[in-house]
Amino acid sequence: YLAMCFAGVPGFANFAGGPAALFGLTGGFLFGFLVGVAVLGFLADRGFTKSWIGAIIGLLICEVVIFTAGFFWFAQIAGGMEWATAKAAANGWSMWELTWNEAIAPFIAIDAIKLLLALVIGKGLLSRASAIWKS
Repeated sequence: YLAMCFAGVPGFANFAGGPAALFGLTGGFLFGFLVGVAVLGFLADRGFTKSWIGAIIGLLICEVVIFTAGFFWFAQIAGGMEWATAKAAANGWSMWELTWNEAIAPFIAIDAIKLLLALVIGKGLLSRASAIWKS
């Protein structure tokens, strides 16, 4: 997915594609997703996500990895952008506060819903697949 979008396929937000989109403000979330999924896969391979609690914890760890990478990347890139420094100054925010208010806080609720859906769908698919494999 990241390689295709890097090559120019419009798969990112607002149908963007190419290196500029990948390495722009939200690039940290994209690379964080890659690392987060690897961590989640590592946990799943070791049976950590078999239980509902383990799956919830695994998904939350994945989400923290994504948000952390995205937070620091966004803050670094935005710090050199005129609109970001002007908005931070106008609101009396540091670049960290701007990043929280623009790149993290607006997405917490919707990401919690997406995690819940991923959990329910994922556990449902796994239970069906397990039943098929056993037969």
